[in-house]
Amino acid sequence: MQYTDTQNAFWNEHTRNEAAFGADTLKQALDTADEAAFVLHTGDLVETEEVEDEWVDLFEKSEEHWLQQPLAVAAGNHDDNVLNHGDMPVYGKFNEHINVPVTNDHISGGSYYSFDYNKVHVVVANTNDNREYGALGEQQLAWMEEDIRKARENGAEWIVLAYHKPLFSKSYHSLGDKDVQAVREDFMRLIDDLDVDLALQGHDHVLSRTKPLTFTEENDFNAEVEQTEVVLGDDNVEYYKNPEGTVFVLPNTAGTKAYADYYGRSLDFIHEARSGLEWLDQQQVDYYNNLFAFGGQPQKDSVFADSYSNNRDSAVQSFAVYTVDGNRLEVEMYQVYGELLEGEERVVEKIHEFGIIKD
Repeated sequence: MQYTDTQNAFWNEHTRNEAAFGADTLKQALDTADEAAFVLHTGDLVETEEVEDEWVDLFEKSEEHWLQQPLAVAAGNHDDNVLNHGDMPVYGKFNEHINVPVTNDHISGGSYYSFDYNKVHVVVANTNDNREYGALGEQQLAWMEEDIRKARENGAEWIVLAYHKPLFSKSYHSLGDKDVQAVREDFMRLIDDLDVDLALQGHDHVLSRTKPLTFTEENDFNAEVEQTEVVLGDDNVEYYKNPEGTVFVLPNTAGTKAYADYYGRSLDFIHEARSGLEWLDQQQVDYYNNLFAFGGQPQKDSVFADSYSNNRDSAVQSFAVYTVDGNRLEVEMYQVYGELLEGEERVVEKIHEFGIIKD
């Protein structure tokens, strides 16, 4: 199962404790997917990496559930965040707290690595990697290409890529982060060339799921929808049959900070709420929205009247469950409701599912 963006902040600990919401989201997920082989967190465990209290609070709240199965984590930008940006950067705190491999002896606000589970090869990228070229450095991209090709040669039937900063989401960062835009073409080309099946993301606190996408140089998003056959399975779930494209998934947040469905709003809102997206026109927004099969903001609309994000007050969290059975992969996305800190019962609801079949 995947969850993301617990983003525990020390200054919110005694008012709206994000570590408690993150731990409860994980509990609900493990109760739902009670045979989960491992948990994947796609970044932003904490708000500020150098604040030890945030790690301690998160670890204490989540310990019981983290100890039930292996935990794989992608580094988020807040796991690479300092209190005073005039200070010397502190790049190693993620790896001091999370015991994951370090490839090429390279730590930059996290590390990148891969592992196998049965016939599934999981690549965990680090989008904090390069501070000059973009979100992912050339060495990491070269390693990723070699790693996935070798996995295919060794018999991997499914390739899953996990990373924090999204290429495709329904909110601001996917098109607004300059470091992501700097590597969009190279990263998307590589994903397409390597036939990645699923890309699991974080960073934007909304629900997003694309259609199968392939690489193109013909638009600013470097993506087009693959017209692949859709079949109805025995479980009444729609499956893409033998897609060549990649599906990009983002399951909202396990914390309390929420974002707007940015590209579902008017063009004026897009241009005014945050700078850096003035280049988008309505035709481009319509094209971009057509890349998605499902998504939106789970929280009430009123808090987003003039802003892309709210005041970290959400009581709606999410997680996703991935099941591989031979040539069939199923994805289920869940929402968790209920005011945890007021003792309300937490309710889990499946809100979306789809699958992939390979002949």
